Amino acid sequence: MKKIIKKILRESDFDWMEKVKYSEGGEHLIELIDSCEKVETEKYTKYVKNGNIYFLQFDENKNIIFDYYRVSSPLGTKFNLDEKGINSLVQSVFENHYNIKGYKCLTIGMDLNLLVGSIK
Repeated sequence: MKKIIKKILRESDFDWMEKVKYSEGGEHLIELIDSCEKVETEKYTKYVKNGNIYFLQFDENKNIIFDYYRVSSPLGTKFNLDEKGINSLVQSVFENHYNIKGYKCLTIGMDLNLLVGSIK
């Protein structure tokens, strides 16, 4: 009789962050970012599409902020992701596809166009 060995895989058994960049959600996010115009300013880089800011990249404090209504909500609904999954997906895409490493990715529930207007 053959011995059957079952191994229960845990998240720590493989690098799931590498896998996420090839997921359907990752490809969708890359298409979204690629469709944005990248505008660099002295204080931040903004990713703009149709006059709306989808992402803000702050090099000084290593944060990437993205719009809940334009990014998080559609990704969460379409790909059944929670907030942690969305933040991980965005971080993975920026790190692995765009080689922007060491940034913390955060969603914000306000229009980023309004936020940019308040940055001095």
